Amino acid sequence: MGRPPKPDAVKKAQGNPGKRKIASDAKSEAVQDEYQPVIERVSDVIEPPEWLKQEDARKVWYSIAPELQALRFLTTVDGNALGRYCATFSRWLKAWRVLETLDEEYYETESKHGTMKRLHPAFAAEARLSKQLIDLETQFGLTPASRQQLKQRMASQLPLPLKPTRRDEEKGGAAGEGTEQPASTAGGKRSPVDYFH
Repeated sequence: MGRPPKPDAVKKAQGNPGKRKIASDAKSEAVQDEYQPVIERVSDVIEPPEWLKQEDARKVWYSIAPELQALRFLTTVDGNALGRYCATFSRWLKAWRVLETLDEEYYETESKHGTMKRLHPAFAAEARLSKQLIDLETQFGLTPASRQQLKQRMASQLPLPLKPTRRDEEKGGAAGEGTEQPASTAGGKRSPVDYFH
């Protein structure tokens, strides 16, 4: 896996010493703005899975699930995946709280070979859980770079043509001729999902 892309805002803030064209010129910004989802708060938030019992994990769920649902990034089938993210965040928070109470990163142990300094296990746990959280956050669009990628994918999608059916070919007509078109084709815009119906 390569280096994650920088958001355009970060590229602009850092300057452009190589004088390469930054992808977000006025045209692509207009296209991305067209696909910018309108966030409307959802009245019926998807409930967390029954197995998600930790209080901290449920707080995380209720803080991000409405936003993800409004962006259409979260549906009922995604509940277990988001639940794993919330459970992982809860464990990370527990490790972080332990680290906050420590005066030093190391503790000493005595053995027959002498005194040894060891790194507190909470540091290793926090680092491992942080990596897992970053991977999960990327999948749900919870980082600026992953949201940028999602916007670019949405902007690059072209409407797919309707597939001709065998009946259309027998009649010698074009795809969809004489058949009822889905409601989403009104005004010339089609959803890519209509291609499969």
